[in-house]
Amino acid sequence: MSQKKGLHLLLEIPLIYNFVQWVFAHKRTNKAWCTLIKDHEDKIILDIGCGPGNTSIFFKNSKKYIGIDMSEHCIRYAKKNYSKYGEFYCLRIEEIEKLPIKHIDIIILKGVFHHLPDSVIEEFLIKIKSKMSKKSTIFSFDCYLTNKKTLTNLVVSLDRGNFVRSKKGLIDIISNHMCIASQQMIKQTIPPYQRILLAIKAR
Repeated sequence: MSQKKGLHLLLEIPLIYNFVQWVFAHKRTNKAWCTLIKDHEDKIILDIGCGPGNTSIFFKNSKKYIGIDMSEHCIRYAKKNYSKYGEFYCLRIEEIEKLPIKHIDIIILKGVFHHLPDSVIEEFLIKIKSKMSKKSTIFSFDCYLTNKKTLTNLVVSLDRGNFVRSKKGLIDIISNHMCIASQQMIKQTIPPYQRILLAIKAR
Protein backbone atom coordinates (compact mmCIF):
# COMPACT_ATOMS: atom_id res chain seq x y z
CA MET A 1 0.00 0.00 0.00
CA SER A 2 1.34 3.41 -0.95
CA GLN A 3 0.43 6.72 0.66
CA LYS A 4 1.68 10.29 0.42
CA LYS A 5 3.86 11.46 3.28
CA GLY A 6 4.27 14.92 4.85
CA LEU A 7 1.08 16.33 6.37
CA HIS A 8 -0.79 13.19 5.30
CA LEU A 9 1.00 11.35 8.11
CA LEU A 10 -1.26 13.20 10.56
CA LEU A 11 -4.04 10.88 9.41
CA GLU A 12 -2.24 8.15 11.35
CA ILE A 13 -3.62 9.87 14.47
CA PRO A 14 -7.13 8.46 15.10
CA LEU A 15 -8.67 11.77 16.26
CA ILE A 16 -7.43 13.61 13.16
CA TYR A 17 -8.49 10.70 10.93
CA ASN A 18 -12.01 10.80 12.39
CA PHE A 19 -12.19 14.59 11.97
CA VAL A 20 -11.24 14.41 8.27
CA GLN A 21 -13.80 11.64 7.77
CA TRP A 22 -16.42 13.91 9.36
CA VAL A 23 -15.47 16.85 7.10
CA PHE A 24 -15.89 14.73 3.96
CA ALA A 25 -18.98 12.88 5.20
CA HIS A 26 -21.86 13.08 2.73
CA LYS A 27 -25.42 12.19 3.68
CA ARG A 28 -26.45 10.81 0.27
CA THR A 29 -23.27 8.75 -0.06
CA ASN A 30 -23.61 7.38 3.45
CA LYS A 31 -27.24 6.40 2.82
CA ALA A 32 -26.31 4.59 -0.41
CA TRP A 33 -23.41 2.83 1.32
CA CYS A 34 -25.56 1.69 4.26
CA THR A 35 -28.17 0.38 1.82
CA LEU A 36 -25.46 -1.54 -0.03
CA ILE A 37 -24.16 -3.32 3.07
CA LYS A 38 -27.38 -3.53 5.12
CA ASP A 39 -27.71 -7.33 4.87
CA HIS A 40 -24.90 -8.18 7.28
CA GLU A 41 -26.55 -9.97 10.18
CA ASP A 42 -25.25 -13.50 10.75
CA LYS A 43 -22.44 -12.76 8.28
CA ILE A 44 -18.67 -12.84 8.70
CA ILE A 45 -17.32 -9.38 7.90
CA LEU A 46 -13.79 -8.39 6.88
CA ASP A 47 -13.16 -4.63 6.95
CA ILE A 48 -9.95 -3.83 5.07
CA GLY A 49 -8.52 -0.43 5.99
CA CYS A 50 -10.66 -0.26 9.13
CA GLY A 51 -8.78 2.78 10.50
CA PRO A 52 -9.47 3.42 14.21
CA GLY A 53 -12.22 0.78 14.25
CA ASN A 54 -15.37 2.85 14.80
CA THR A 55 -17.10 1.27 11.79
CA SER A 56 -17.24 -1.99 13.77
CA ILE A 57 -20.24 -0.61 15.70
CA PHE A 58 -22.34 -0.75 12.52
CA PHE A 59 -21.65 -4.49 12.31
CA LYS A 60 -22.33 -5.30 15.97
CA ASN A 61 -25.08 -7.76 14.98
CA SER A 62 -22.92 -9.64 12.50
CA LYS A 63 -21.72 -13.17 13.15
CA LYS A 64 -18.10 -11.98 13.29
CA TYR A 65 -16.31 -8.73 12.49
CA ILE A 66 -12.61 -8.55 11.63
CA GLY A 67 -10.86 -5.26 10.95
CA ILE A 68 -7.38 -4.92 9.46
CA ASP A 69 -5.24 -1.86 8.89
CA MET A 70 -1.56 -1.22 8.21
CA SER A 71 -1.43 1.53 10.86
CA GLU A 72 -0.23 0.30 14.25
CA HIS A 73 -1.61 3.50 15.85
CA CYS A 74 -5.09 2.85 14.50
CA ILE A 75 -5.13 -0.83 15.42
CA ARG A 76 -4.00 -0.07 18.99
CA TYR A 77 -6.81 2.49 19.25
CA ALA A 78 -9.33 0.04 17.77
CA LYS A 79 -8.36 -2.74 20.17
CA LYS A 80 -8.60 -0.36 23.12
CA ASN A 81 -11.96 1.17 22.20
CA TYR A 82 -13.85 -1.31 20.02
CA SER A 83 -12.64 -4.80 20.92
CA LYS A 84 -16.11 -5.76 22.15
CA TYR A 85 -17.38 -5.40 18.58
CA GLY A 86 -14.74 -7.46 16.80
CA GLU A 87 -11.15 -8.52 16.22
CA PHE A 88 -8.45 -6.19 14.91
CA TYR A 89 -5.14 -7.00 13.21
CA CYS A 90 -2.27 -4.83 12.03
CA LEU A 91 -1.87 -6.33 8.57
CA ARG A 92 -1.12 -5.13 5.07
CA ILE A 93 -3.52 -6.11 2.31
CA GLU A 94 -0.64 -7.97 0.61
CA GLU A 95 -0.66 -10.30 3.64
CA ILE A 96 -4.36 -11.13 3.48
CA GLU A 97 -3.66 -14.86 3.33
CA LYS A 98 -2.33 -14.68 6.93
CA LEU A 99 -5.80 -13.96 8.32
CA PRO A 100 -6.86 -16.79 10.68
CA ILE A 101 -10.19 -17.36 8.94
CA LYS A 102 -11.16 -19.53 5.97
CA HIS A 103 -14.52 -18.08 4.90
CA ILE A 104 -15.72 -14.46 4.61
CA ASP A 105 -19.23 -13.36 3.60
CA ILE A 106 -18.71 -9.62 3.20
CA ILE A 107 -15.44 -7.83 2.42
CA ILE A 108 -15.43 -4.05 2.94
CA LEU A 109 -12.94 -1.78 1.17
CA LYS A 110 -13.89 1.77 2.06
CA GLY A 111 -11.45 4.13 0.34
CA VAL A 112 -8.74 1.50 -0.14
CA PHE A 113 -8.23 0.83 -3.87
CA HIS A 114 -6.77 4.28 -4.60
CA HIS A 115 -3.92 3.47 -2.21
CA LEU A 116 -2.93 0.38 -4.19
CA PRO A 117 -1.01 -0.08 -7.45
CA ASP A 118 -2.61 -2.31 -10.11
CA SER A 119 -0.39 -5.28 -9.27
CA VAL A 120 -1.40 -5.27 -5.58
CA ILE A 121 -5.12 -5.04 -6.42
CA GLU A 122 -4.80 -8.00 -8.76
CA GLU A 123 -2.80 -9.99 -6.18
CA PHE A 124 -5.42 -9.21 -3.53
CA LEU A 125 -8.35 -10.27 -5.75
CA ILE A 126 -6.66 -13.57 -6.50
CA LYS A 127 -5.90 -14.26 -2.82
CA ILE A 128 -9.28 -13.21 -1.44
CA LYS A 129 -11.12 -15.54 -3.84
CA SER A 130 -9.93 -18.49 -1.77
CA LYS A 131 -11.88 -17.10 1.21
CA MET A 132 -15.07 -16.34 -0.75
CA SER A 133 -18.08 -18.45 -1.74
CA LYS A 134 -20.54 -17.75 -4.57
CA LYS A 135 -22.64 -15.79 -2.07
CA SER A 136 -19.75 -13.67 -0.78
CA THR A 137 -19.54 -10.03 -1.87
CA ILE A 138 -16.86 -7.35 -1.89
CA PHE A 139 -18.26 -3.87 -1.30
CA SER A 140 -15.99 -1.03 -2.40
CA PHE A 141 -16.30 2.72 -1.90
CA ASP A 142 -13.64 4.85 -3.60
CA CYS A 143 -12.89 8.23 -5.10
CA TYR A 144 -12.31 8.52 -8.85
CA LEU A 145 -11.23 11.00 -11.51
CA THR A 146 -13.21 12.15 -14.52
CA ASN A 147 -11.69 13.19 -17.87
CA LYS A 148 -12.58 16.84 -17.25
CA LYS A 149 -10.65 19.59 -15.47
CA THR A 150 -12.81 20.29 -12.42
CA LEU A 151 -12.37 21.45 -8.84
CA THR A 152 -13.65 18.05 -7.74
CA ASN A 153 -10.85 16.32 -9.66
CA LEU A 154 -8.33 18.62 -7.98
CA VAL A 155 -9.62 17.80 -4.49
CA VAL A 156 -9.70 14.08 -5.25
CA SER A 157 -6.14 14.19 -6.59
CA LEU A 158 -4.96 15.68 -3.27
CA ASP A 159 -6.03 12.52 -1.43
CA ARG A 160 -3.17 10.72 0.35
CA GLY A 161 -3.56 7.70 -1.94
CA ASN A 162 -1.08 7.62 -4.84
CA PHE A 163 -3.29 5.70 -7.27
CA VAL A 164 -6.54 7.59 -7.80
CA ARG A 165 -7.98 6.26 -11.08
CA SER A 166 -10.77 6.96 -13.49
CA LYS A 167 -13.98 4.99 -13.03
CA LYS A 168 -13.11 2.90 -16.10
CA GLY A 169 -9.56 2.34 -14.89
CA LEU A 170 -10.71 0.88 -11.58
CA ILE A 171 -13.47 -1.24 -13.08
CA ASP A 172 -11.15 -2.65 -15.75
CA ILE A 173 -8.65 -3.90 -13.14
CA ILE A 174 -11.35 -5.54 -11.02
CA SER A 175 -13.10 -7.05 -14.04
CA ASN A 176 -9.93 -8.96 -14.96
CA HIS A 177 -10.60 -11.23 -11.96
CA MET A 178 -14.15 -10.67 -10.70
CA CYS A 179 -17.61 -9.52 -11.77
CA ILE A 180 -19.08 -6.11 -11.05
CA ALA A 181 -22.56 -6.86 -9.69
CA SER A 182 -23.54 -3.19 -9.30
CA GLN A 183 -22.06 0.28 -9.53
CA GLN A 184 -23.18 3.72 -8.44
CA MET A 185 -21.48 7.09 -8.85
CA ILE A 186 -22.22 9.86 -6.36
CA LYS A 187 -20.94 13.45 -6.52
CA GLN A 188 -20.68 15.70 -3.49
CA THR A 189 -20.84 19.51 -3.73
CA ILE A 190 -19.33 20.71 -0.44
CA PRO A 191 -16.54 19.82 -0.12
CA PRO A 192 -16.32 18.80 -3.78
CA TYR A 193 -15.75 15.07 -4.07
CA GLN A 194 -16.85 12.09 -6.15
CA ARG A 195 -17.13 8.42 -5.26
CA ILE A 196 -17.96 5.13 -6.92
CA LEU A 197 -19.71 2.39 -4.94
CA LEU A 198 -19.24 -1.16 -6.21
CA ALA A 199 -20.60 -4.60 -5.36
CA ILE A 200 -18.15 -7.24 -6.59
CA LYS A 201 -18.64 -11.00 -6.92
CA ALA A 202 -16.18 -13.82 -7.53
CA ARG A 203 -16.53 -15.63 -10.85
